[in-house]
Amino acid sequence: MEHRTIRAVLDQAIAEEAHAADWYREMADRADSEELRRFLMSLVADEEVHRDTLERVREGDLSVFDAKWPSHDSLLENAEEHTGQPGSVREAMLRAIEGERRAFLLYKELAMQAVDPGIQKLLESLAKQEADHWAALDEKYAKELHG
Repeated sequence: MEHRTIRAVLDQAIAEEAHAADWYREMADRADSEELRRFLMSLVADEEVHRDTLERVREGDLSVFDAKWPSHDSLLENAEEHTGQPGSVREAMLRAIEGERRAFLLYKELAMQAVDPGIQKLLESLAKQEADHWAALDEKYAKELHG
């Protein structure tokens, strides 16, 4: 693992959360139902909260990471790699699912390699948040596909 400072990890995570919020906002603008638009805007709000939380951590507040390890390993067993170009909202959702899956795997792997308990706790919390988004998107996609 590349040795990076906690500040560099946090800066990257903050940028990723901001990018994800922008992506979900763009998808919401293209949604073909009000229910899907509301769902995607709730993800925008979540990503903005994550960004704000990470900014607080960057300033030294670690109390925000009192979460348990995610229990979303079953998602890994059934994961498919989605790579379609976002020509439709469904294709965009597949890209978002893939992005959340990759973020989960990255943060989980980094947490397992972390030596510093504070950094490990931070990365585990980020993995949990990404796994929660992955599960919500996967569920919503299945509902849109079959509903």
